[in-house]
Amino acid sequence: MNATHVYHKIKMNGRKSKYSAWFCADPICGIDSPLSILVDCERIDSLGRSFPCTESERDTLRNGSWSSTQWHEFVLQNR
Repeated sequence: MNATHVYHKIKMNGRKSKYSAWFCADPICGIDSPLSILVDCERIDSLGRSFPCTESERDTLRNGSWSSTQWHEFVLQNR
């Protein structure tokens, strides 16, 4: 599955790390939107090291209880 949206510098309540997450469809459509699927995510610590997300962190990203200061939408071309 291809990602169509990426969010960086994601903040979650109670967590010091920042996150990046890739979605297929825009998660801003709403928490209950079946159109948005979390494709991948990573946790970035204060030293800039990257780690896989835990299942709890993935659930938080799926539920929409986070904020981001940087995002990008990919333009996919039909081939």
